[in-house]
Amino acid sequence: MARGTGAEGCERQAQTRGAGADAPTPELLRHVVLDNGYHLATWDLHRRGGEYNKEMLGYRFWYAAGPASGNYERTIFEGDDFGCSPVQAIDSDEVLRGILGFLTLRPGDTDEEWFERYTSEQMAFAESADAEMLQLYTSDEDAEPFEDVDADPTPPRALLRPFSVELEDDAGARSTWTTGALTAEAAGELTLRVAATDGYDIAGHGWHVAEVRELPRSVPSPVV
Repeated sequence: MARGTGAEGCERQAQTRGAGADAPTPELLRHVVLDNGYHLATWDLHRRGGEYNKEMLGYRFWYAAGPASGNYERTIFEGDDFGCSPVQAIDSDEVLRGILGFLTLRPGDTDEEWFERYTSEQMAFAESADAEMLQLYTSDEDAEPFEDVDADPTPPRALLRPFSVELEDDAGARSTWTTGALTAEAAGELTLRVAATDGYDIAGHGWHVAEVRELPRSVPSPVV
């Protein structure tokens, strides 16, 4: 099946995903704003995979509405299966063009099998004028420039890890909280996040974090 990538040597890779506490912490590489409210972010996974042992990147592509629409985000594509060519810097514009090269594929650009696993929302995007417009970013010649933004986006679901948080009060009573919306590096912020989740002042009510444990991760492969 012919699949366009938009950048030579970069492509999606079939791989076995690692899990557990030994998995390296993903590192945000780029977060760029595209036309019409679309965003693309990439993460260095600090591991290699695929047939040619390429450096693997995580990515998330989403639409963010403005204040008039409630500031909501709608993820369209996400994954942790992008293999980068050794001749390209993982944080380069060429890599971003490569990712957009397959995210903006439209019916007629490649074989019909490419779209078989698309969700209805992904298919609607592929058939939209927005997808055609965003293909302007994928050309090496006269390509649209990327606008980087200083913001910490939510990673793809495949990079999130569930944690169990044991809270203990002054009398020794314990309460367990779990969350699946954190990266490993955010574990140190669990006290604040747990408190914010329930609007409950942990320290003010005599609670403290007694233990933080990473739970076995079970995340379905992203449909892209």
